[in-house]
Amino acid sequence: MFLKRYLRKVFKIGHSTDLVKATGCTVIICLEKTVGGISIQGGATCTRETDLLNSLSLRSEVNAVLLTGGSVFGLSTAEGVISFLQEKNGTRKIPIVPTLSLFDLRIGKAEAPGPEQGYEACLNANKSELLKGNVGAGTGATVGKIRGIKWATKGGLGHSSFKFKNDVFVRALVAVNAFGDIIDDKTGQIIAGARTRTGFLNTIKFIEEKGMKYLDYRENTTLGVVMTNAKLNKAEINKVAQMAQAGFTRVIKPCWTVNDGDIIIALSSGKRQCDFNLIGIIAAEVVKNAIIDAIKSAKSIYGIISFSDFFKRWKL
Repeated sequence: MFLKRYLRKVFKIGHSTDLVKATGCTVIICLEKTVGGISIQGGATCTRETDLLNSLSLRSEVNAVLLTGGSVFGLSTAEGVISFLQEKNGTRKIPIVPTLSLFDLRIGKAEAPGPEQGYEACLNANKSELLKGNVGAGTGATVGKIRGIKWATKGGLGHSSFKFKNDVFVRALVAVNAFGDIIDDKTGQIIAGARTRTGFLNTIKFIEEKGMKYLDYRENTTLGVVMTNAKLNKAEINKVAQMAQAGFTRVIKPCWTVNDGDIIIALSSGKRQCDFNLIGIIAAEVVKNAIIDAIKSAKSIYGIISFSDFFKRWKL
C-alpha cells in the first residue's frame, strides 16, 4: 500500500481504452523533475521525441511518456497529452512527451487512437493505474505472429514493482505486442505465441526448420517504461534502460528482431540514493515480471484467444 501511495506522488498513470476499435493509449505523467533514458533494440520502431532521451541530447527533463496503439497514426495521440500539460502548466513551458507506438491495426476496426484519447488518458491518471491486460496501449496487442494474426495469442499491458528497504522503488509497465513467443521463465513453458490447433508452434524451432522466408510480419513491438525514485543522472538512467532490456530476452523468444520495435524508456524522479547498477539489475526483473503479468491478464478479443482461455480449452 505504501508503494502505491508513494508512486502517486511521483508518477501518475492513466489509460484510454477502446474495446470496439481494439486500441488505446497509456500515459505516465511525471509530477516532479524527471530524467529520462532510452534503449532501442528492435528494428521496426515507431516513435516521437525519443531522441531527446539520448545521453548526448541537451534536454534532460521529461514531462510525460506515452505508449499508444495505432502505429504511426497513433503518434497523434501525443497532441492530447501536450494539450493537457499545457493547460496545467501554461504556455511558457514546452511539454516534453516521448511517445512510443505499437501496431494493432489487424484487429478491431483498424482505427488509431487520436488526441482525444491522449487527453482522456491524462484525465484518468491514477483512476485506473493498476488496470492491466486489455487496457490502454495493450488493448489490441498480440504476440506470436510468424503464422499471421489468425494464429496469434492475445497480448496486453502488465505491471510489476519492487521496493528496497530504504524505500527506493523500481516499477515496470510493459505493453506486449511481440513477434515471438512468451516463455514462463519458471517452467520453460510457452504461455503465449504462434498457435497450432492443439498447442503452440515454438517460433524459434519453426524458423530453424523453415528458414527466414516466413519472417515478414513487421507489425510487432514490445514497449516498456521503467520508473524509479532513485536520483540518477542522464547517463545512469540510460544505462538502466539498457540493462532493463534483459527482461525482454528472458521471456520473449525471439526478441529484438528486425520485425520488432522493442524499446524501453527509463525514468528517474526523486532524491533517494541507490547505485544505478542495482536499479538496472532489478529493472530487468520487474520488466520480465510485467511481461508475464500482461499475458496472464489479457482477455480474448475479436477471435484472438488469450492465455487463460487457451489453457482452459486444451487443459495445458
